[in-house]
Amino acid sequence: IFIFHLKNSKLINKINKRYGIEWRGNITFPKAEKYTIYVYADDGVRIKMDDDLVVDSYKPQILYTTFDHTPLLERTLKFEVDYFQRTGNATIILHWSSDSILKQPIPFEQFNHYDCQDN
Repeated sequence: IFIFHLKNSKLINKINKRYGIEWRGNITFPKAEKYTIYVYADDGVRIKMDDDLVVDSYKPQILYTTFDHTPLLERTLKFEVDYFQRTGNATIILHWSSDSILKQPIPFEQFNHYDCQDN
């Protein structure tokens, strides 16, 4: 499940409140059907799928947005998330839905990582 949230924790108090995180890997779409991806982020986020920029909102904010993706086949795509935190709570959550999937957090099993040095 793709959920990252820090709020008033010992960890966030020990790190600089301004930081960035990069996630690099792949996402697998189990069926060839239209998927809606739901993004909630506090603060900035950019998301790429197969090098196509699908979310570009890299600024201090609370963002809730969606985008659609329709793979032609069951397939795995390159998936990249750039996130930054400025102040306050740190959150990014991704959900998805389709004709065969009710809105839910994207399951952990749908993601895998790759070595960034190889890509």
